[in-house]
Amino acid sequence: WRLGMRERARLEYRRTRFQFQTELAGLNSSYMSRCAIATDVPGYGQSAWVKVARLDELAGTVTLEVSEEFDWVDGASHVIAWREPNGKLTSPFPAQPGATPFEVVATTTQMPTVRDDMEPPFVHFGTTENWSWQALVREVSPEGNKVSISAVIDDPRVYEHDDATPPA
Repeated sequence: WRLGMRERARLEYRRTRFQFQTELAGLNSSYMSRCAIATDVPGYGQSAWVKVARLDELAGTVTLEVSEEFDWVDGASHVIAWREPNGKLTSPFPAQPGATPFEVVATTTQMPTVRDDMEPPFVHFGTTENWSWQALVREVSPEGNKVSISAVIDDPRVYEHDDATPPA
């Protein structure tokens, strides 16, 4: 019963698909691995590049100067995550506005790597609920110096019957 309900929910809720190309860091992904995807869909997360990162060990925060102004939603909690040099995304950290429209203060002591000889870190930003689309990788196809990735939305409703009791 549970397997049948999981399959039924998968067919109903995993309909949104993503197809995109990325750098060789896309090779970190494998079949059904989780990934966070930022899009330009209004109401969902935003993205930018980190220009400068400053650590305040005493406060336990990192101030990021980013390439874009972010939209802050009044009364909502916000998070920010960034791509590490190995291409993996950090867990999202709580975020507050900084001193300027281009600054974000993250509650963490984990610093992004910002160096002149590397591509700057890419950040995902948004409200706790909608900072990114959570997806599952379906296919990874290397093509020269790029990687094509096909993914599908990971909707939590797919799993809602996993621990349920079958009806009598």
